[in-house]
Formats: sequence, structure tokens, C-alpha cells
Amino acid sequence: MTRLKISIFIMLSFVLISTISCRWINKKCDEMIFQVREISDSFSSGDTENAVLLAQHLDGYWEEFRKKASVMVKTERLSETDMIISGIAVKIKDTPQEVNYLLSELSHMILLLKSSETPSFSNIL
Repeated sequence: MTRLKISIFIMLSFVLISTISCRWINKKCDEMIFQVREISDSFSSGDTENAVLLAQHLDGYWEEFRKKASVMVKTERLSETDMIISGIAVKIKDTPQEVNYLLSELSHMILLLKSSETPSFSNIL
């Protein structure tokens, strides 16, 4: 009976940790999507200096997120997004015609990351 209780406790702990980590990732992805929209709005209005500052802030936010998320998410899912985020501030300054495409692609990739980590039976177990 004791083994059964220990096994149930371990399984419930895994489910709880997985659910909490999925919720955390979803919350952070929502915040990053909001930041991408702010960058897009600022860039569209012609305020490139503010867009660069927001992109640099997003880059720092992503680095903090990536350090923690790399334990919970496959690295392949993070590496492509990492390449886009790290290049946005430079693209705003150098090649502004590509910025809207990169921002829409970044939003899409963050949404994919979020949807892949939404709590479901297959993600938790």
C-alpha cells in the first residue's frame, strides 16, 4: 500500500509540475506577443527609435525566458525564434522593408510555441 501511495504522489507531482510549467510558458508567450505588437505599432507609426528600444527590451526578455524554458521545451522550438528576435533591432535600423515580415513570423512562432505547450493530456503525461 505504501508503494502505491508513493507512486500516486509521484504521478500527481509530475502532473502538477507539468501543468504549472505550461501555464507559465503560456503567460510569458502572451506577454511576448504583446511586445511584438507594440514594436509593430511603433514601427508602423514611423517611430523607429522607440521600435529599436522595444526590440532590445524584447531581446532581453526572451533571453530570460529562454534560460528557464530550455529546461521544459525542446531546444529546436526555441532556436529559430531566438534567431529572429536577436536580429529584429538590427533589421529595423538597416533593412526596414523586412521588419513587418519578421514581426509577423515572430508572432506566428510564439503562437506555435504557446499552442504546443497548452496543457493537454498528451503534454502532461
